[in-house]
Amino acid sequence: MDRGRINQTKYDQVVQEAIKDFNALKRQKKEGGDFYRTKGSRIDRRFFSLVVDSVSKGKTLYTEAFRLTDTTRVTFFKLMDRS
Repeated sequence: MDRGRINQTKYDQVVQEAIKDFNALKRQKKEGGDFYRTKGSRIDRRFFSLVVDSVSKGKTLYTEAFRLTDTTRVTFFKLMDRS
């Protein structure tokens, strides 16, 4: 606009469109990630399957499995379902 290539009306349209796009991106980012995918990615799959196997055979207590995998009861079982 300072160079005279566009007028004030066109400039205002571009600014409003940029603000609208920025706000749309901002709303999308607020959705966040998937807690269980993130938690699952931080635990080695092989280790987790060995812990699950040990728990199912009665060699390891659930409380110990929760401590080893840094999970809660709910999280541990959801990760079991997903694997």
